[in-house]
Amino acid sequence: MYALAAVLMVGLAAVLARALPRSSPTVALSYPALLRSVLALLRDEAVLRRRALYGALGFAAFSAFWTIAAFLLAGPPYHYGATVIGLFGLLGAAGALVAALAGRLADRGYAHGATGGFAAAILVAFGLLVLGGHALVPFIAGVLLLDLGVQGLQIINQSEIYRLGGGARSRITTAYMTSYFVGGAAGSAGAVALYGLAGWGGVCLLGAVCAAAILALWALIGDRGSTATGREGNKQLRLQALGVSRSEHGVGAGRLRRLRAQTWVEQPHAVDPAAVAREEPRHERADGGQSVQPIGQRPRWPRHGRMGARLDRHG
Repeated sequence: MYALAAVLMVGLAAVLARALPRSSPTVALSYPALLRSVLALLRDEAVLRRRALYGALGFAAFSAFWTIAAFLLAGPPYHYGATVIGLFGLLGAAGALVAALAGRLADRGYAHGATGGFAAAILVAFGLLVLGGHALVPFIAGVLLLDLGVQGLQIINQSEIYRLGGGARSRITTAYMTSYFVGGAAGSAGAVALYGLAGWGGVCLLGAVCAAAILALWALIGDRGSTATGREGNKQLRLQALGVSRSEHGVGAGRLRRLRAQTWVEQPHAVDPAAVAREEPRHERADGGQSVQPIGQRPRWPRHGRMGARLDRHG
């Protein structure tokens, strides 16, 4: 099987080498300098440090569980064979269900609250898993909740760190994933030691401590230096997606989206910042000139298929 896996990986590498687009380096640095710049990113970016720590603790809890789970299921009271134990890994597929939800929460500016929620899910999961040492139902429920919490936390973490800057995305990934797998390795090593000393309860205690540490950091430190959260964060993220800052124009996110869409429909290559700031959408007249919609009068947006209908409904 290992030989087959190696052959498949080599074949996949050859296909990807031909299929993936060519990309040029965005910075002119030597490889040692790039590695040093990863440390500089960790030093300078509080969001990256915090999210890397959240990820390391979450994966430590996850690895602690899965490192010992096979030993638990093979022993009393379960006495499962290798095939049945392997099927428990399919429960982890449930974690994919939360990916879309976590992504939407992050995009709408609720990353802070979602972080606390997913960390709490990991903590509750280990409360169920400690009962799962002698009962199958809480064990399965704990596995599902653990996978949902870890996967959701991972999505939130990545959504936050990738807002730091597109030019350093690969180095941001290096810093984050290195911390992530260091945490996983530490969790596995700690679980092995605790299982010999305190059994399954010690492993669950380790996972719960990791989750509690995330919650403590989340409550004490919060998201200082991160993107805004809540309703204000929702507006700022929408403005960011449009490429305009709220401080520059002082226009609500929904209003600005409609104005941008209107400008795109009527004048694809022209945007009047002054008109946006005054919330005065400009319209082309039949003679080729422009008229300004008075403030307070609801503009009649043109209907152009679905876009026009949607703007008319929400205008």
